[in-house]
Amino acid sequence: MSRELSGLVRELRRRSGLTQEQLAERSGLSLRTITRWETRAGRPPRVSSLMLLADALGLGDEDRQRLLSSGGAPADERTPVESVSGRSFLPRDLADFTARQGDLERLLRSTAATGGSAVTVAVIDGMAGVGKTALAVRAAHLLADGYPDGQFFLDLHGFTPGRDPVTPAGALDGLLRALGVPPGQIPEELDQQAGLWRSQLSDKRALVLLDNAADAAQVRPLLPGGAGCLALVTSRRRLSAVDGAMSVSLDVLAPGEAAELFARVVGDDRCGAAPQGVAEIVALCGYLPLAIRLAAARLVHRPAWTVEHLAERLRRETRRPAEPAEDDDRSVSAAFALSYRGLAPSQQRLFRLLGLNPGDEVDAYCAAALADLSLHQADDLLEDLVDHHLLEQPAPGRYAFHDLIRRHAEATALATESEEERHAALTRLFDHFLYTASVATALLDPAEQARHARVRRPTTPAVDLVDAAAAQAWLDAEHANLLAAARHAADGSWPAHVTGLSTVLWGHLDTQARYADAEELHRRAVLAARRLSDPSAESYALVNLGIVQLRTGRYQQGIACQQEALTLIRDLPDRPREGDAEGNLGIAYWLTGCLAEAADHYSRALAVFRRIGDDTGESRVLSNLGVVRARTGRYEEAADLQQQALVIFRRINDRVGEAGALHLLGNVHQRTGRYDRAVDRQRQALAVFRETGHLVGEACALQSLGLVHCATGHHRQAIEHHRRALDIFCRVGYRVGEVEATNGLGESHRCAGEPSRALELHRTALDLAGEDGDVYEQARAHRGLAAAHHALGQSDHALRHRQHARQLFTRLGVPEADETDDA
Repeated sequence: MSRELSGLVRELRRRSGLTQEQLAERSGLSLRTITRWETRAGRPPRVSSLMLLADALGLGDEDRQRLLSSGGAPADERTPVESVSGRSFLPRDLADFTARQGDLERLLRSTAATGGSAVTVAVIDGMAGVGKTALAVRAAHLLADGYPDGQFFLDLHGFTPGRDPVTPAGALDGLLRALGVPPGQIPEELDQQAGLWRSQLSDKRALVLLDNAADAAQVRPLLPGGAGCLALVTSRRRLSAVDGAMSVSLDVLAPGEAAELFARVVGDDRCGAAPQGVAEIVALCGYLPLAIRLAAARLVHRPAWTVEHLAERLRRETRRPAEPAEDDDRSVSAAFALSYRGLAPSQQRLFRLLGLNPGDEVDAYCAAALADLSLHQADDLLEDLVDHHLLEQPAPGRYAFHDLIRRHAEATALATESEEERHAALTRLFDHFLYTASVATALLDPAEQARHARVRRPTTPAVDLVDAAAAQAWLDAEHANLLAAARHAADGSWPAHVTGLSTVLWGHLDTQARYADAEELHRRAVLAARRLSDPSAESYALVNLGIVQLRTGRYQQGIACQQEALTLIRDLPDRPREGDAEGNLGIAYWLTGCLAEAADHYSRALAVFRRIGDDTGESRVLSNLGVVRARTGRYEEAADLQQQALVIFRRINDRVGEAGALHLLGNVHQRTGRYDRAVDRQRQALAVFRETGHLVGEACALQSLGLVHCATGHHRQAIEHHRRALDIFCRVGYRVGEVEATNGLGESHRCAGEPSRALELHRTALDLAGEDGDVYEQARAHRGLAAAHHALGQSDHALRHRQHARQLFTRLGVPEADETDDA
């Protein structure tokens, strides 16, 4: 089926009368992406391209299905995505939900009206605390059986105090993870994420609840694309710009509905004898559901109180001087104050300290750290606050504030806790995050973490991470909290925690290809180290930052970071990470075609690692030096270096390093014509990369298999492998691999008798390599263009590109200078 795709794309575009440029403009995708669709025999490099293409062309159901079905990868080679069937991420429904019956029935009718023939979007808007989320959650639970393929919930934090709204890209990342898409397969670009999200739900019946939206622009990319899906959206604003959405605007409750809600929470037996008192209470609460629930919960937890007594206390609270926060009001303040004063001292203290948490959620370990409690105490108090309606429980074991209550909690902490107590609470929390992150990353990459100083175990309860799976699950769950902690620590007086998180998390973020998050963290760490006047920590952060820049094709910036780090390191007595900086400079100079300089830096790094007995560093440099030797045609020496590295990687149980050495050894075999050995090594590497979740490594192995298949005349297999590699490289933003795979794909198409497609691909590769300063890939692109023009009978063009290729290969001093001919 994959062979049909490129022809189908061309057919549909011709039928529409659109040029590639017009289609790119209409779809919002780059011209380069459109070109790739039409110049590959397999599936487009990104899954989302299919949906975006269908939308841009205005395809009907039949053509849309043809396009989707023709784009599938072979079943035995496709990375599986976990089924969403039966998954439910909805918050628990409120047992005492009442009122809003007309609005609820309207929501239910609107979903039935489409009959599953189109996506239904309903937007519930209204002021803070008016019950938007409660209504949406109740509707979602009632409708869940009609959406068996999954029910998803995401808080977009459009109006959460102290934090920015979730970006559409960040929201899609969370939704795709909930859907079961492996983290490494989630694209970086928003349009690609949105396309993947829509395509995954295209044939599903799923419900998506998007809570607390800031505006329509935040919501649009998150809407599912398949007929039969439902999106429920809540916002404090009217989102009239969401096309086709049904709008439900909530006001405060009617007096009778407000009294009914109060009675449902408290019980009819206590309310029936005091209807006037109930009426006064709900009026004092401004008929706002949040305030009514807080006041009612106060009465529930004080059985000796009467309704009249509660009314009197509320009257006193509303007479107190107050300065409500933005979009708050006196009714919420009064209900909050009354609820807070009714808590036990231990409950009050945890409530206040939770308001200091810079992240979105907490678990019992975070709460124990903030309040310096045992795990059992923290767990009990969290559940108490849930019972008092002061905390929400979005998932088992996870707790979060309503944004208005969070604001009150933080304000109360600032007014009640001394600066020393607040600082101590956050220090304990950041200690917890730093230590647990160090344990988690050590389980995932023990060889790397063994090279760094151990993080001190905190005095508060520590998470028991028993294996790599538990470690990965914790890092995934706490990812946003870890970054929020680093930001807050950087802005406050915890610079050592920022540098510590940078050191601990760099390998994890690198493996997960979270380059934007990594760059933000490492930049903050550089500034934090300078605040500490700690040149050792600064050099660590600069080395980490430089790695991110090299990964994303900013070679000169990466070189500058590593050189700045080396300048600092050489003035230190123990010269930490000198070998890493030298090795990274070797990578940078290799990528920019300065092979002699690369070998020189690798040799220096190797000497450092051997002097200090760092097996991990030594094995990595041996492997990288082998790459340079292979590039310059010294294949036997290259193979020997990879074998040496492989022995050490296996001895220290570095699985990712082992896979890398196998992959690079396979490349040497491919260059020397030992194709069976090359295939065997690449398949071994591919298995380990997949086992360890190293997506970039997986793509590298696929790309190398493509080279072997092309060399042995299996051109369609070569095209498929290069396409799959390119898909991964583009999604994670790994520019080095993107250029290499684009050139490889062009070579395979040319060998398959498709020189016109090869021309377009090599032109793309030439542009990319020129932007990045990758001289070798520029030369390779010129060589490919020469061969493609020659095949098309365009001798003048072929000669010009062949001359460019020879000049660049000669400048590099690589064997390809003598291999570039008229073929």
